[in-house]
Amino acid sequence: MLSPNGLPFPTNYAVLFICAWVCFIASFVAILFIKETPMSEVEHSQTAESHFLANLLEAVKTDKVFQRLILARIFTGIEMMAAAFYVVYIRERLQLPDSILGVFSIASVAGGIMGIAFFGWLGDRLGPRGVIRFSVLLQVFAPGLALAVAALPVLTSQMPSTAVALFIAVLAINGGVAQAGMLGFQSYPLDAAPERHRAMYIGVLNSVGGVVSLTPVLGGLTLDWLTASASSVLAYSVVFGIATLCVVAGLITSLGLPQPARSS
Repeated sequence: MLSPNGLPFPTNYAVLFICAWVCFIASFVAILFIKETPMSEVEHSQTAESHFLANLLEAVKTDKVFQRLILARIFTGIEMMAAAFYVVYIRERLQLPDSILGVFSIASVAGGIMGIAFFGWLGDRLGPRGVIRFSVLLQVFAPGLALAVAALPVLTSQMPSTAVALFIAVLAINGGVAQAGMLGFQSYPLDAAPERHRAMYIGVLNSVGGVVSLTPVLGGLTLDWLTASASSVLAYSVVFGIATLCVVAGLITSLGLPQPARSS
């Protein structure tokens, strides 16, 4: 639709936006038919009589599983500081044409489609803990492959096609892992948290996700500083390396998550 032989500008973009709007409306209609299992009268009474902030502080201080889940979410979310610059790096390093952006976008979308199918299947068999562990294990390869390309200039200088292929894999992995969040980190509290605290747990995890989404700013500042004081090779290697170490820390943290009773 956006190709030179497609619809003329701006009709092509208008059609795309209309299609996206229709899909969002269809999704909204489907959500209207979702029926939530109500809390028991006892749990509802306890929730109405409790104080949110006090319960939140108590959960963070005393619930070891909740603490581990938050740490895993933080560590894995820090990868965003590198993910925001994957395409920027490989495009600038190899002076790739604008058309490569479409290839990377297709890789990310295709990875997302395969990810939602695979992690949905995995969740049915292993539960949300299995989804978290496997998705984080897979996520390690995204910054890890990017680090390998950045730290080994021979890949970009002598094997540019291999470097591009590796970054296509990186974008596909990121697209797939992004779909595991709802089936993993969002679903785990539904099975592990006390009934009256489920919404609070999920809200905290979403808030943590919002905070770590700001890490690309830190990544950009680090890149600017190291590029000016040393070199771009070192700058990208450091950023991709930090992201890799953080995801590995998230993987180790997630290994300590117990199997929720309702998933066993």
